[in-house]
Amino acid sequence: MSTPHGVESRLCRIDRPLARVAQLAIHLDREVNDKGVVLSRQEHLAPIWAQGPVDLADLLTLVGEQVDTRAEAVLAHDLMLYDLTAPTLAGRSDEFLLSARLDDQAMCHAAVRALIEAAPAVEEHGAIAVIALLDHEEVGSLSAQGADSVALPQLLERLAAARGADRATYLRMLASSMCLSADMAHAVHPNYADRHEARHKPQLNGGPVIKFNSQQRYATSARGAALVVQLCRAADLPHQSYVHRTDLPCGSTIGPITASHLGIETVDLGNAMLSMHSAREMAGAKDPELMVRLLSAFLAEPHKATA
Repeated sequence: MSTPHGVESRLCRIDRPLARVAQLAIHLDREVNDKGVVLSRQEHLAPIWAQGPVDLADLLTLVGEQVDTRAEAVLAHDLMLYDLTAPTLAGRSDEFLLSARLDDQAMCHAAVRALIEAAPAVEEHGAIAVIALLDHEEVGSLSAQGADSVALPQLLERLAAARGADRATYLRMLASSMCLSADMAHAVHPNYADRHEARHKPQLNGGPVIKFNSQQRYATSARGAALVVQLCRAADLPHQSYVHRTDLPCGSTIGPITASHLGIETVDLGNAMLSMHSAREMAGAKDPELMVRLLSAFLAEPHKATA
């Protein structure tokens, strides 16, 4: 892919074990059992990827070999480390799914599958069905292609313009649209059940979780939640709700960002999971298909076609 200034961009994936962030042995950190692991991002999280003297040229040579070019031709790079352990089923009856990056690639997978499955209905009713898979959510979404940017509003306006809509018509289209912001949700942890609000304890394999927060850390409104419940009932799908404990800080999603930028009715929801943001996350093996069914039903509705 070429940029406007003629610089070529290539994708690089080195699909083999290459580096590791090694943890200090407990024998050398006897306070860890009492104080927990205390890590400095500067001092303790540097990956080990070679033995002996290494410099940037070694890295660029490695990257160049992967994209079939010379090291000197690699002018800049966006590289990141990721876990290579393959996903697997676990549990007495294979009821659990263990994998890296369930948050939030599980919802990306569900949205793509839902759009494919809803395609015949979308073609028939003629509305614009959209899934938006945006970068940089975990570092604040403030980038050229993140949720807290003009990327999605501009894309939607261009889609509307391609159908002959002017600016006023586009704004009316937004006002009559709806968005499901799909992000993973916190399942109740059997060892830490007290960290949950007593009446809201989502279970693995319990179906999609609708997330509520009165301080708008989640964008769900009563009207939007009612729509999702209605869709679940019509499709014979179980559903759950999540409300964060009021005495604990609540995380957020891109739902409020999307709602505020577009003025679209938005519902925050997701599948329940444990060990969120760890290298090996845990979810219910039945939940991915349930979410696909919900999102597909949502996209198939002619007057509710933005996800």
